[in-house]
Amino acid sequence: AVVGLAHYKSSLILSWIVGCAYAGPHIPGQVCHSWSDHSCIDPPTISVWPQPKTLKFQEAGEALTVETLKLICGEGNKCDDVLTKAMARYEEIIRMNDTTYAKKTSSNSQAKQLMFLYIYVQDSSGGKLNATNMRNMKEDYNISVNGTDSATLHATTTLGALRGLETFTQTIDFSVIPAAIPTTPIEIYDEPRFAWRGLRIDTSRHYLPVSAILKTMDGMVAAKFNVLMWHIIDGNSFPLKLDSFPELADKGSYCNQCVYTPSDVATIVEYARQRGIRIQPEFDIPGHSGWQYGMPDIVACPEWEQFRGGGRALDPTNENVYTFLKKFMTEAASLFPDPVVNFCGDEVQIACWDTNNKIRAWAKSRNMTYLQVEQYFWKRITEPGGVVDALKSMGKTIAIAEGSSTEQGSTNLTSFPEDTIAEIWGRLTLSQGIHSVLSKCKHIRAIIGGPYYLDQQTPYQVGEPNSTSQHYMWMDTWQNFYTAEPFVDTNITDEEKSRVLGGMAEQWSEQVDASSLQNRMWPRALATAERLWSQQSVVLSNMTVARLQRASCQVLERRGIRGGPVEPSFCPWSLSNWE
Repeated sequence: AVVGLAHYKSSLILSWIVGCAYAGPHIPGQVCHSWSDHSCIDPPTISVWPQPKTLKFQEAGEALTVETLKLICGEGNKCDDVLTKAMARYEEIIRMNDTTYAKKTSSNSQAKQLMFLYIYVQDSSGGKLNATNMRNMKEDYNISVNGTDSATLHATTTLGALRGLETFTQTIDFSVIPAAIPTTPIEIYDEPRFAWRGLRIDTSRHYLPVSAILKTMDGMVAAKFNVLMWHIIDGNSFPLKLDSFPELADKGSYCNQCVYTPSDVATIVEYARQRGIRIQPEFDIPGHSGWQYGMPDIVACPEWEQFRGGGRALDPTNENVYTFLKKFMTEAASLFPDPVVNFCGDEVQIACWDTNNKIRAWAKSRNMTYLQVEQYFWKRITEPGGVVDALKSMGKTIAIAEGSSTEQGSTNLTSFPEDTIAEIWGRLTLSQGIHSVLSKCKHIRAIIGGPYYLDQQTPYQVGEPNSTSQHYMWMDTWQNFYTAEPFVDTNITDEEKSRVLGGMAEQWSEQVDASSLQNRMWPRALATAERLWSQQSVVLSNMTVARLQRASCQVLERRGIRGGPVEPSFCPWSLSNWE
């Protein structure tokens, strides 16, 4: 139905709605499940993704247009450079509105205007926002829109103010002319469930231009992801250009332009900082080797093409490997201010080592299996004065995968420092893996990646909750990510839960390049984002589908992030800029 926003005077009952509210047929973005229950569902009148901790609004209240809205640093507050630039950025987002394909218009002749959003930051003493202080910085905020010509956003920190600006912008309905907050008053209190909400990209299988990485972070901002895990190198290419080892990229990149220079890295890191995102580099060792292009002497099987080109591994018997890694890791890590460096360490194809006569003889002379050879590698990496010590002296924390896969080896977490972060990704992650790792390694903290693989049709493995869930349509796999509750295993203790930092959506790139990246990632990654931000009580329902479709359209598509729809619907911004 076409209904003006001016003032829902009505005989409708006014009520306060908490959380996901049914809004009635006057809200655009309706989703119809045409082949299931033949029903059509509107998103709530005020719809925000991820779902805030507390969202209260009055149904059928007064609308406020935002044509002349100004975002202002509240009196007595000193907004830092990040917040000042964010305010200008969000003013631009609010004002851009391609109405070429708009279906719904309203004169709003009687609607009030929201003139000002005043932003107050309680703690501005932390100095310049950076990757180090972001790690433990609060992200809470309050928003109050009371129907007058001004609204307020209160946050403990600049980081919280950034999250609040995103939420405030999502309360606006941009499908009407002029754009407006459809009902007031609104009260929102929000904070994340998990501090670590990551998204991994892979730039080795297919090179991604810097612009594609920046566009990915625009989507991360909308989803309140706060960590970009950058899997820079792998067996297929080596695009990172370092001053001390130029031959690695010169010989290992797909093309002369398919590299990331220190200047490119600095551009990406600063773009992320301005948006409250941390960039964490990942250099996979000893497997998934890309070193062979420029330095074949340190690789056990430089010509081996198994495992889609990712099966080559470093030679753990070569002393030059450890000398090289110490210098490489410290130089590469210096490009990234974030305190975390990821070794990954997964899927070591021990068959690579078996092709090398020297390694085979070395292992036989010591009566060692190849799994023991792998443990020898990690012992050398973590030995006093080794690679880990060198990174620790730079203030770095090590992250490493724990797949619990005896067929492909496993890292020995007991040899790693106390602040090490284990990414739990392997079989039975949710049903057994988290408890198994954290109960054995009391000094380890964890992030969860296993059930959030965006490149897999069915990311669950046999024995996991919802492992039998199959979807006729590929886009519907977002439901798998959404229902992957980290603490479904009743054996996980409260102490173990306290060491789970969060999780990470995984966009591996074997079949993804710059032309398809956004469509493969969005809007499905929004499901993981809400699972990690919102409370455990927020569960899958028909309303979730309507909310997701609205976010995909009014938040992502409107900002030029080409994800696509989740159900039959109309999104005017999907038609923009294609002709």
